[in-house]
Amino acid sequence: MGVRTIATNGATISIVGQFVRIVTQAGSIVVLARILTPVDFGLLAMTYPIVLFATALQEAGLGMAVLQRKTISDTELSTVFWISAAFGSGLAVLLVLVSGPVADFYGDPRIESLLMASSALVVLGSLSSVPFAVLNRELKFVRMSMIDIVSLLAGFAVSVVAAIMTQRSLSQASRSRRL
Repeated sequence: MGVRTIATNGATISIVGQFVRIVTQAGSIVVLARILTPVDFGLLAMTYPIVLFATALQEAGLGMAVLQRKTISDTELSTVFWISAAFGSGLAVLLVLVSGPVADFYGDPRIESLLMASSALVVLGSLSSVPFAVLNRELKFVRMSMIDIVSLLAGFAVSVVAAIMTQRSLSQASRSRRL
């Protein structure tokens, strides 16, 4: 295949993948808003900007460095991967450390545990950034889109299950208090 065909196919796959991503994210917000109480959904909304900021920093530009190199050895890829993992882990620790003050700022102690749990997302994201950069470098757009879609759907499923379990445990606690 020529470069033009690869670029056209890659752009098409990226557009379709982005559409599926947007639909999945919007759908997950609607479903979670339906399952969670407004207060619980608001707690998620309060943590979202902080987690989004941390995930934006998690890569530290290392994926772009992998893409821009003319050639890159396995040793260099391994080094970049471990630097990315260390940086993401450091950000996760920082997120855990600021979770208490952020909870104090919002006046709700539940924020602390939500931010601590969300720190795992930063670590996972940092572990995936270099492999994604390699896939991008190798023009494996279909594989990238499939991984992205499957991970979004898995995250959506985990979120829904966690929300349902949380609501059930809260309703059971409420029932036991009434007895």
